[in-house]
Amino acid sequence: MIAGLRRVVRFWGRHRIAGALLLVVLALLVGAVVDLLRMRWHLDDGREALSGLQLDNLNDGLVPTIEGAAGHLRKAEAISDSSPFLSVLGVVPGVHDQVEGLRDLTDVTHQLGRTATRSASAIDVVLQEAGGDPTSRVRLLDTVLEELDHVESTIEDLDIGATGRLIGPLADARAELVEEVEDAPARLDEARFYVGGLRRLLAGPSRYLLLGANNAEMRGGAGMPLSAGVVTIKDGDIEFGEFKQLADVAVGQPEVEYPESWNNTYFRWAIGRDYLETAVSPNFRVTGPMYQDMAVTAGFGPVDGVLEIDAVALRRLLEVIGPVELDGVSYDASNIEQQVLNENYLRFDTISEGRGNRVELQSALAKAIFDAFKERDVPVAELALGLREAAYGRHLLAHSTDPAVQSLWESIGADGSLDAAGLMVTAQNVAANKLDWYIDPQVTLNVLPDIDGSWKARLTVRVENPEVERTSPQVDGTYDNLTNGTHRTMVAVYLPRGAHSIRSLDQPFTEQGYDPPLQMAAKRFEIPRGDGRSVAMEFSLPKNYIGTLIIPSGRVRPVQYTVNGQLVTDAVPTPVFWVQPDEPDKTPGAAAVAGVLALAGALAVSAGVRPRIRIAAERPMRAVPELALRAPPFGLMLFLSALGVLVAGALISAAS
Repeated sequence: MIAGLRRVVRFWGRHRIAGALLLVVLALLVGAVVDLLRMRWHLDDGREALSGLQLDNLNDGLVPTIEGAAGHLRKAEAISDSSPFLSVLGVVPGVHDQVEGLRDLTDVTHQLGRTATRSASAIDVVLQEAGGDPTSRVRLLDTVLEELDHVESTIEDLDIGATGRLIGPLADARAELVEEVEDAPARLDEARFYVGGLRRLLAGPSRYLLLGANNAEMRGGAGMPLSAGVVTIKDGDIEFGEFKQLADVAVGQPEVEYPESWNNTYFRWAIGRDYLETAVSPNFRVTGPMYQDMAVTAGFGPVDGVLEIDAVALRRLLEVIGPVELDGVSYDASNIEQQVLNENYLRFDTISEGRGNRVELQSALAKAIFDAFKERDVPVAELALGLREAAYGRHLLAHSTDPAVQSLWESIGADGSLDAAGLMVTAQNVAANKLDWYIDPQVTLNVLPDIDGSWKARLTVRVENPEVERTSPQVDGTYDNLTNGTHRTMVAVYLPRGAHSIRSLDQPFTEQGYDPPLQMAAKRFEIPRGDGRSVAMEFSLPKNYIGTLIIPSGRVRPVQYTVNGQLVTDAVPTPVFWVQPDEPDKTPGAAAVAGVLALAGALAVSAGVRPRIRIAAERPMRAVPELALRAPPFGLMLFLSALGVLVAGALISAAS
């Protein structure tokens, strides 16, 4: 037995040098892979932090976010310069170019990180001053424009390097970086365009027609514009003129442009001659310019654009500005909607006297909110974030004749454009009451494949007119023959452009036609208080319509949709699909393959070594089987294959 063990020791002793060399090579490879993974982690975290920088973290998080990202990029460069494993491998022919190329790329990203930190610090100084001083808001934008120029200058002077013969992953990484650097001037120009548009908006001087949309009386995709006034913007400051009730304004016959199809779609409405009725269309890209043209004959004078805000947008403002006091009442984000859209109609309950008092109060409240905005130290980034969120839900709509300012509105979704593949369900008020505060429409959409591969859809809208504890003539309305809180609504459904074979499943459509890029089909009906009513329609869609975009209807409480059993709301534009995406790839990754190879290698070595030991111990003169002789080298080959798979997987993953 002892002799057999000695033979085994001598067998492994003869391969000691090769084994030691193999261990050294393995240590170098493992160390290099670990450093590559560390570099990849820092690079990914740095780039993710920079790309994820949004309005949410501009106030207190601008400099820390940029510095954190730059720190990751700096650590990646330090690893590439100081790694002993990469340094040793760098002398190997063919590997030298890869190591030097990697160092060049990390150095470039480090330079970009330093530039971002410097620019962020310069912007942050002015950003902290811009909340309470109107002129500082303009200076902030000037600073941003200056720093964009500095960033572009840095990019122009970059020497990417990495000119050696690089292998696939590094070559791809260099090509990606070159593409990003080449695209940077165009992206910076785009940023200048938006920032320049915002600067022109705040610097002015410009006059905007401000429409007050009332969500207690709904129109197409927004509250009904019941009041309006002119705001003047100059040097970052905002001044308000007198507000008027639009129901009392004689618009006349201004020259306005709108799609020819509207003559049929909205033949019952005074399009272009009445603000309240023009709002029947949710297409603010068309109605916004119309409102602007109508402002002249309505007595507001020439304006440079139109802003429409509702109570939800006011709530967003108060979330940032803080509460305001008026006539002994504190208005804040928790009660502004209830006060403006419901309580004031219960408080001033008479038709004649109540209306004047309410209008006066609401005008004074709007002025108080914007006075607080001018006087208080308001975080600019939080304010911009709140307005953007309001725009997503169509609670802020805007139009400007200045192309740069209009592009700014488009960038935050405030331009009111409609997606050609979109779907919007509106329950519009045609009863001159304020009952929409209590009404929550429910939409059910079921879509199934048809025999020809297209889609067959059935849409049902349920509208409840609930019992209420308190009411008033203002809430119940003054429309003839609508007594005791009976509500009249027009459910107008805006269908995707590709919809066809549209038919009602109950009462006939009262209005129907194109509102480009969508199609509209509507039904009017009455609902007694405490009752509800459902209406339904069917339509077909081409087979390439695998889903739709739910477009917000602008209600205070978002409309609830059930689409093929999936529950969503129209709080923000929401895509829904009736064709589910493919399952994720479940094929084994590099680690799993390497694990299988390593296990097979261990079994092979065991299959070779154990017979040798047993034979040597029992019958030393017996020949070792051929399988036992070949198994250890085969096992070693499997181990090396497993290591190769791990290294290749790490490199491919780092490159991706």
